[in-house]
Amino acid sequence: MLFFVGMAQEVVLVLSPEPTSLVDAYAVVKVLSQQAGIRNFAVVINPVVDEMPARDMFQKPSTVTGRFLTAKLRHLGYVPRDENVETENTIRKILSAMGLPTEAPKLLPARPPPSESAGEGGEWLN
Repeated sequence: MLFFVGMAQEVVLVLSPEPTSLVDAYAVVKVLSQQAGIRNFAVVINPVVDEMPARDMFQKPSTVTGRFLTAKLRHLGYVPRDENVETENTIRKILSAMGLPTEAPKLLPARPPPSESAGEGGEWLN
């Protein structure tokens, strides 16, 4: 794996707002900088509401990395949070727990067409 990462033109880390993501990112930067000689990393924050939380989150690993390692982190950007993705992930988890195929959410409309109601047997997913 180190060989392939070393061949890349740019190494991009994708961080989530979860604390474990920060710890994992630091570990990856440490290993790649010390064992593969990679010194520059681009960071994308996924998902966040807007730019301010993304920049705040970027500062944490950037400060620690700058203090203890020779690697440099560059804020590449962020991926905006999308409620529809979270809803679909929740539906997939429920279906998986029930032993049903997780492809089913793709077949369900997010909202009923304006002329239709929930119909028999349940309500529309929102």
